[in-house]
Amino acid sequence: MIPLSHAQRRLWFIHQLEGLSPTYNIPLVLRLTGALDTTALGAALADVVERHESLRTVFPARDGVPEQRVRALAEADFGWEVVDVADAPAAARDDAVAAVVWHAFDLADDIPFRARLLRTSAGEHVLALVVHHIAADGLSLRPLLHDLQLAYRARAAGTAPDFEPLPLSYTAHTLRQRDTLGDEADPDSLLSRQLRYWERALAGYEGRVELPADRPYPAVADHRGARIAVEWPAALQEQVRRVAREHRASGFMVVSTALALLLSRLSGSPDVAFGVPTTGRRGAEAAELVGLFTNTLVLRAQVSPEMTHADLLKQIRERILDASAHQDAPFDAVVDRLNPARSRTHHPLVQVLLGWQNNLLPELELPGVRAETVPTDTRAARMDLTFSLRERSDESGRPLGIGGVVEYRTDVFDAATIETLVARLRRLLAAMVAGMDRPVLSAELLDEEEHTLLDRLGNRSALPGAAPAPEPPSVPELFTARAARTPDAVALVFGDTSWTYRELDEASNRLAHLLDARGVRAGDAVALLIPRSAETVLAVLAVLKLGATYVPLDVDHPDERVAFILADAAPTALVTTAATAGRTAAAAFARDGLDGLEGRDGREGSGGDDGTGGSGGCGGIGGPEASGGVVVCADDAAALARQPVTALPAPDAGRPAYVIYTSGTTGTPKGVAVSHASVTRLFTSTAPGFVPGPGQVWSLFHSYAFDVSVWEMWGALLHGGRLVVVPEDVVHSAADFRELLARERVTVLSQTPSAFHALQAADTGGQGRSRLDGLEAVVFAGEALEPAKLRPWLEQRDTWPHLINMYGTTETTVHASFRSLGPADLDAPAGPVGLPLADLAF
Repeated sequence: MIPLSHAQRRLWFIHQLEGLSPTYNIPLVLRLTGALDTTALGAALADVVERHESLRTVFPARDGVPEQRVRALAEADFGWEVVDVADAPAAARDDAVAAVVWHAFDLADDIPFRARLLRTSAGEHVLALVVHHIAADGLSLRPLLHDLQLAYRARAAGTAPDFEPLPLSYTAHTLRQRDTLGDEADPDSLLSRQLRYWERALAGYEGRVELPADRPYPAVADHRGARIAVEWPAALQEQVRRVAREHRASGFMVVSTALALLLSRLSGSPDVAFGVPTTGRRGAEAAELVGLFTNTLVLRAQVSPEMTHADLLKQIRERILDASAHQDAPFDAVVDRLNPARSRTHHPLVQVLLGWQNNLLPELELPGVRAETVPTDTRAARMDLTFSLRERSDESGRPLGIGGVVEYRTDVFDAATIETLVARLRRLLAAMVAGMDRPVLSAELLDEEEHTLLDRLGNRSALPGAAPAPEPPSVPELFTARAARTPDAVALVFGDTSWTYRELDEASNRLAHLLDARGVRAGDAVALLIPRSAETVLAVLAVLKLGATYVPLDVDHPDERVAFILADAAPTALVTTAATAGRTAAAAFARDGLDGLEGRDGREGSGGDDGTGGSGGCGGIGGPEASGGVVVCADDAAALARQPVTALPAPDAGRPAYVIYTSGTTGTPKGVAVSHASVTRLFTSTAPGFVPGPGQVWSLFHSYAFDVSVWEMWGALLHGGRLVVVPEDVVHSAADFRELLARERVTVLSQTPSAFHALQAADTGGQGRSRLDGLEAVVFAGEALEPAKLRPWLEQRDTWPHLINMYGTTETTVHASFRSLGPADLDAPAGPVGLPLADLAF
């Protein structure tokens, strides 16, 4: 029983997973013009199949374990026949060639080689050959054509070919490879040592480069593909050679550097990797064999903004050399050792391949016959992207340019996208070789046409002559004006407590004065650690009135995240409540504090005239002797009662209103600062038919550390509405939430689709008509909406509310797009928004 080589084992496993498929076919189509001896050609092909046992090997499995079984020539049917297609239309001829090159081999029963000759005219034939990759690699075509040439000459002369004996059979290579690599269980074996290198080299790598695609990746890749040609000029090739010489590198290393940089910039990841094929043919004896020797190395690049192009090239050079020194470890063994998340959506570890071809396909020289290679496409793609590039030179070595093809998956990419990607790679490579001392982020990816498009979309041509837009008012200005117009209207409800606009205005003025007395200034960052309550809104408004920036901390977040935000945002003060004042992170802040308060405006950060006992205070955190950060309780009635209710000067609308931190699911959480002007402009780009205004009742359902809360708070309070703060326990009970909405007659509800579906189930779960007929608008955000799921709830209502699909990131001040949905949208596919660019509200 002869086992499979490591490379064959990977292809055999893929064959078991995917079934019969031409994905791994290697085709060769030749146009033969002249006096061809077709009988001699058929005999010569049989001679080649007999000489190279890999071409007559099948791969059955015994008890689930595959083996190589070499058939005798008499049992090795490679489908040879001569077909006359001289009178057939061109399409039929193409189909005849396609039937060969797209043949789907059954590796357990079919030998992995087929050949057919098509007679197209009296003096012209087309020879179509195909071999499955499990039996050959790209370099195998050289010995195959060389031996076919020798055999044809002999058969045409009426004799058998007198081949020199092969120095090695492929089955012998397989056994020798296993002996050389040794057992993975042996820590001293070559395989174990090299796998340890790959573990270190790829430690922490996530195994996926996510490139912008035209369509979502399917659950199972279909491996259909297409190709586009690459043609780069000789001048660029000469520049690549120059840089390679100056940096003791190769042209392949230079192009690899440009590709690594392109993948990093397109994916937005500083850590990327792509595959590099190696020949795997160690020693001269392997050069004469038809067989699968290639291996794939993983080339990892870590790109940082402070790098220059030269720095990145140095890194790539070192990693290519290190990888080459450890190229014996088979790719499938590396994958098994690292055990990345497996998916039928994409290839493990590498999804992009860069092949640098330095071997030209030999010409087939048959007596009296001119052979010409016909470009052939299997219409398959083994990777997301495969670059096959080659430097071209004339006989004197003068560069003729870099050319080749890019193979790509058609289930996720369009040809135009790949053409743009290749153009970006060329632009990046040209910029890189022209300035190796420049930063890696200095090169421009966009071309002039793309810049023109961006200018048009951004109305840049209209900007120079346009009058400057008036400065919008700040949040406190709008709120104060609203409170003056409707002082006795209810502004805020929490449980059994309600505040009018006047009461909320005066209470927030008192808290702002208290912060000012404690040394907090306009422009400072103030952290808020407050449970869901009326004090949540009070504290936010007070900080904004002071001209400071609030940094919300969710009390349900772990201490580690709260401590991280406190350290990163470096607030000068913390506003909390008696209930949360003892929180570990708050206590640490009060104890250790942050620099920056001492001596400003002649005031000491550890004391004040507000009677709260200095910077500690607040329910027992510290005390008069504490020297840490300023801590204020938003529910300290005694301290607030001693403060004036007069308004503070309105802050500049350009100041940051808040800093909300991202979730950190794709890396370290990042704080996003948003100005007052962005908040007040938030409501000027809403969907037609929905306008915030007096009489509306809004729910504050979301955490104030989630930016949808900005929409909920100020949609109500800047427009005369009533804001109902949803208690924490009610947030987590769909049934209780439904009752609160009905009891408070909420008219505007903001929800993530998943949260709303839970509410929808509670409202329609066998209880008759909906109790939420008072809802006038439902705003969906945060997740992709599936409109069809809304139908059961909508059908139990007397009237349909205004349905709004909102999408955006916190950097765009809650939303970048805002669309009203109608009955026709209920049958639309799921998506975050699904609307044309013209409907976007920036």
